[in-house]
Amino acid sequence: MELLDIFDPPNWLPVIVSTVVYFGLGAVWYNPKVFGTAWMGESGVDPNDEAAKARMPMVMGVTVVLILLSMLVLAHLVRPGAPIDKVLQVALVLGIAFTLPISGMNALYEGKSPKFFLVNYGYHQIGIAIGAVIFALWK
Repeated sequence: MELLDIFDPPNWLPVIVSTVVYFGLGAVWYNPKVFGTAWMGESGVDPNDEAAKARMPMVMGVTVVLILLSMLVLAHLVRPGAPIDKVLQVALVLGIAFTLPISGMNALYEGKSPKFFLVNYGYHQIGIAIGAVIFALWK
């Protein structure tokens, strides 16, 4: 098995596109009509909290940077033209190996419910899968 040179320059366009799509998925996923109401109820977030609203631009900005970092690494793991079934397997393994344990530990230590964990984990698992598919399909 050949190790990746993580410092090879990426193709920035699919990295940016996958970052925007992953972030956009969050806008849909955490919408009150999808999982937002359940997430807010389980997390204790008050949508009317003015201090939380004031922090939102910073939170969103940091979120984009963190997703970008994830997509930079994923871009080195998924090559253009890779078979979609294999790409989805890689995404599933990455999610199970990294996202699931981290999300699970955070939920446990923070005293959050299984519902809270599943909403967060599901978002990231699907975001990773979509990003991987974008990299595989990019020519």
